[in-house]
Amino acid sequence: MTVTEIEAGSKYWVRGTEGAQRLQTGASFGQNPAPAPVLIWNRLQVRKGLPFGFEAGAALGQGIDTSMWTLGLMLKWALFEGFRTHLGRLPDVSIQGGYSRSVGSSQATMQLATFDLSLSKPFVVEHTWTITPLLGMQTLFVNVRSGVVDLTPGGQPGDMTPPAEDAFAACAPRAPSGTSAKDPPDVAPNGQPCAEAGGGADFAYAVVFDPVTQTRVRAFGGAQLRYDMFLLQLIMHYDLAAPGLKSKGRNWGDDEVPRQLAFNVAFGAVL
Repeated sequence: MTVTEIEAGSKYWVRGTEGAQRLQTGASFGQNPAPAPVLIWNRLQVRKGLPFGFEAGAALGQGIDTSMWTLGLMLKWALFEGFRTHLGRLPDVSIQGGYSRSVGSSQATMQLATFDLSLSKPFVVEHTWTITPLLGMQTLFVNVRSGVVDLTPGGQPGDMTPPAEDAFAACAPRAPSGTSAKDPPDVAPNGQPCAEAGGGADFAYAVVFDPVTQTRVRAFGGAQLRYDMFLLQLIMHYDLAAPGLKSKGRNWGDDEVPRQLAFNVAFGAVL
């Protein structure tokens, strides 16, 4: 489970998320007057140890109060693991690569690629508990691509500008069987002409945003507690430098994108 605090009052959360349309007097239609202050993402991961210190895994995640899911794969290689004599004072060193992709939304797709270098060292307490401090570095590559977004989604009329409207309802597309000379010039995206002249004007508000990429260099630290077959892991991630954003025609500066602090809580079992 990952919990991330967001700037819920920012216009991109108010205008870009769904919610109760009129929780307070004067709330604009098409806006979310009370976005949640945190994003909560649950993920189930299954891992399998392989020969030569390798470990493979797959993950399934879902964002609370969203339609989005994630599918992911990872491969980990423990370079120095299990040294308990002679070099036993050295920490375990591992590298890990991972890839995940979001599904469930036609308006946006996010792809994440990660590369981790981590140090850890298990300590056994009373022959029962194992405490393992963790420390490492992570490079996170983010790529977000937009689908077709209707800037005037169908619904009750309100004070949005331009007004909320269903483009297909306004166009009322008909089969192109009539005389072409009588067909209005407006056509739906599927090529069918609109029933009324000018009926396809709202299709101009269906847009595809430029893709956005971002690279984050983060440090992480925490600990893992194991009792018998059960695991509890607590990890904190923090950006070492203010990450920039890149999209077509514009690069955001370091002062425009704040550093992120994220906390991860994971429960698991070793079978």
